[in-house]
Amino acid sequence: MNKKLKIIKIAVLASEPLGWGSGKHYFPMILNGYSWESNNKKYTFVTEFIYDKDIIKGRLSVSNYDILLAPGGGVGDSEAISKGFTFSFKVKSWKKHIQKFIKDGGS
Repeated sequence: MNKKLKIIKIAVLASEPLGWGSGKHYFPMILNGYSWESNNKKYTFVTEFIYDKDIIKGRLSVSNYDILLAPGGGVGDSEAISKGFTFSFKVKSWKKHIQKFIKDGGS
């Protein structure tokens, strides 16, 4: 019996100010390649780092990723940290791309 394979693509937000430790490097170590089977289907996680500049350029899309994982403890460079400051074009763009990802079905 052939099992169907479902790859779950996870974008790990990797931008952070110098010296801030989010532990982002642990997430791919833990999640990448993790798999399980259910109802004749195999699910496998595949992780990739994504940076704020990539999000601004439109790389965060449901055609590229299923999930955006934002580790806690300092992830996010100037776009993420200043997310409350909506007067910045970069911040607006960063937020809009994440909103679109969610609206399009991303998690």
